[in-house]
Amino acid sequence: IQGYTPDISVRSLQYRFLRATGLTQKTIQQIERAHCAVSLLEQGTSILDTSFKLGYFDQAHLTNSLKHFIGKTPAQIIPKSTVP
Repeated sequence: IQGYTPDISVRSLQYRFLRATGLTQKTIQQIERAHCAVSLLEQGTSILDTSFKLGYFDQAHLTNSLKHFIGKTPAQIIPKSTVP
């Protein structure tokens, strides 16, 4: 809805979006962060470096986030050429 000025408040728009999709702003941010993690892992960044760069508490939190929002573990995302 970029460039569009709604006739309702931002809060009302957020409420309607939540009712329609079931997604909160925090959930959307977590999904975006998981997609960034996938991108870093595909580029060859290590799991520990990826979790540090994106602010995950540790590797387990990164793994749980990826499994929940992407449906894959870091080991399934890492390119096969970088796996020993």
